[in-house]
Amino acid sequence: MEKLRYTIEQRLPGGAWNHKSNCGCDEAYALRNARWFRQIPRVKVDYRVCACVGEERAVILGEVSS
Repeated sequence: MEKLRYTIEQRLPGGAWNHKSNCGCDEAYALRNARWFRQIPRVKVDYRVCACVGEERAVILGEVSS
């Protein structure tokens, strides 16, 4: 059985979701990083944290706009 892992994805306005970062199996680390990315002053970017097992994924922290 495959391990649960967390990833962060990002999206520019009107764009598709793209992989940003792998966070391994540490949920707290993934959530902390997504919130940190949100605080970087730049173009509006949405972030989300996904829990993944194999090819299946579920969003655990939805669109977080900067």
